[in-house]
Amino acid sequence: MYGDIKNDEQLFLNMGLYVNREHQAKTINNHDHKLIDFLQRNRLYILNGRVKGDYSGKATCKNVSSVDYFICSPDLLKSVICLNVLDFFPLLQRCSLSNRVSLRL
Repeated sequence: MYGDIKNDEQLFLNMGLYVNREHQAKTINNHDHKLIDFLQRNRLYILNGRVKGDYSGKATCKNVSSVDYFICSPDLLKSVICLNVLDFFPLLQRCSLSNRVSLRL
């Protein structure tokens, strides 16, 4: 598996993507660690804070944290054009923002 992760890192670099994800979350909790562990075990990656349109890892919940993630495999990553986290809409019952991902088909 380690070799696969190294190949994935090279894929990120070849595509001009961040290997290490940026984020504006104020805190990281145990659920975050569990998610990261799951993703690493399954060779899945969070697009937020890593791809064009969201290099800063904009918060998806009231400008405080990220609760809405775009997650993909290395193969799908090759089709990602950009990710946009749109401004917070206060009338929504839950705290998520509108998000949009563009893919090359």
